[in-house]
Amino acid sequence: MIEHIFPSPLYYSQVRNNNKIKYHIDRCIDNVEFTKKKEWSSPHWLAPSDFNSNILKDLGIHSLLDEIEYHIEEYCNELSFKKRPYHILSWFSKFTRDDYAIEHNHNDADISGVYYYQTKEDAPEIYFTSPNPYLDTTQCYKPKGNITWKHSPTEGKILLFPGWLKHGVHRNNSDDIRISISFNIFFKSQR
Repeated sequence: MIEHIFPSPLYYSQVRNNNKIKYHIDRCIDNVEFTKKKEWSSPHWLAPSDFNSNILKDLGIHSLLDEIEYHIEEYCNELSFKKRPYHILSWFSKFTRDDYAIEHNHNDADISGVYYYQTKEDAPEIYFTSPNPYLDTTQCYKPKGNITWKHSPTEGKILLFPGWLKHGVHRNNSDDIRISISFNIFFKSQR
């Protein structure tokens, strides 16, 4: 018998009401002001770029907030974790030609996620890096130890994963614009 220990739980699904969500985002996307972070050498566009607000709440995109709530509940159920009240931060990410996201994690976020609003089939993929840096050091695990795992973006897909899981986005080699909404979930402490 083999037990798989120290898993990295990645959840993915299609949202249930993508047309409604897209309609609400379509109504405000032209008013979203995207900027590039100077200290990152400008790998892609963000709105807002400080990661300290909830743009979904600020813009009144409650259809996506409700959908996130549903999928957080599903994710927590899969983890056998009783969901409790949380704080959410959210932002838009836009990838134009040659844009990418450097490999990073979301530090102390309990759950991080992304929803794909606008993308094409050949859009750059999000990739995740194994938290076990030693998988490729022995012959018996090397073939099984994918050091990176990628997910193709499709409109309406939502991904949830631990905030500590390193990830990035490959370079956009097309003129198609890819827009997603990323978010971090911080569960309130139990007392």
